[in-house]
Amino acid sequence: MGPQSTAKAQRLQELELLNTELKVCSLAVLPVSTRRLRIKNCQLFDACLIPLPQSVVVQQRLALPVTELDLSGRKISKAGVRRILLVCPHVKVLKLNDCFDTYESIRCVHDVLSSGGPHQLEVLEAAATSVQYALSPLGSHYRHVCRHLKDTLRRLSVAGSPIDVLCAETITEQLTNLETLDVSHCRGLSNSSFLMFANLRPTLRCLGVLSTNASRQTVTMLRSIMPDCKIVN
Repeated sequence: MGPQSTAKAQRLQELELLNTELKVCSLAVLPVSTRRLRIKNCQLFDACLIPLPQSVVVQQRLALPVTELDLSGRKISKAGVRRILLVCPHVKVLKLNDCFDTYESIRCVHDVLSSGGPHQLEVLEAAATSVQYALSPLGSHYRHVCRHLKDTLRRLSVAGSPIDVLCAETITEQLTNLETLDVSHCRGLSNSSFLMFANLRPTLRCLGVLSTNASRQTVTMLRSIMPDCKIVN
């Protein structure tokens, strides 16, 4: 690699890997300038993340420098998600849309947080756009994730997921700093569940309720109670 190529690599801020066969140490040598990383249709093995042998620079940088990580897609494994999250302690934006089902996405985040993973997430997307990825109940892992991220999370998308009234209660009780919430296509919420989100009105500026059971009257009430929040229906 020539001097110009090296200089460009050192300024690299965004990298997208699509249908790529990752080699040993391939992710461990990301430039320190890289902040946004998208990996789709790639298998993540432990070997991809190990440092180069006898490389002082890499040895000092075992943690990947990215702050925005997009693993959305249906070919990445749960083990792969856990592997990369554990070496991305600075991630603030995490996208796991359609990785598997929403339950497993949330469970992965829970497991990584419990293992000392990134606790400063500001954006979490775990939407399920396919029916087969929206079947499992979210359970206690969801509540634990909300508790872990209650001080930092600003945007949450669980569109298409099987959240219920208990999940709605957890969101309104724990995630009091939310600015954007997307529960579109969530069929498990009743009108009373949607009205709970009015408790987030001090900070909430956008609420997605597209294709849900929210009635016209409920949407009208939300707009009246939260005049500063855009209701997308």
